[in-house]
Amino acid sequence: MKPFKIEAVCHSCQEKENHFKEVEILSEDGPNNVIAKVDGKTCTAIFNWFNGNYYVDDVDGIISEKKEVK
Repeated sequence: MKPFKIEAVCHSCQEKENHFKEVEILSEDGPNNVIAKVDGKTCTAIFNWFNGNYYVDDVDGIISEKKEVK
């Protein structure tokens, strides 16, 4: 899979009027195992098939820089 940029719903944007932020999807191994990069942080994410949106957890789902991403 080639990384791509897309607008996604971010956990840190819950309080804001616009919940969407541009993120880069780095890898995807099924809808519940997505790795995304937002604001320089590598984070866990999921894809919702019903509404077609990615949801990035850039608060609790930050992946350690030491962890290797496939």
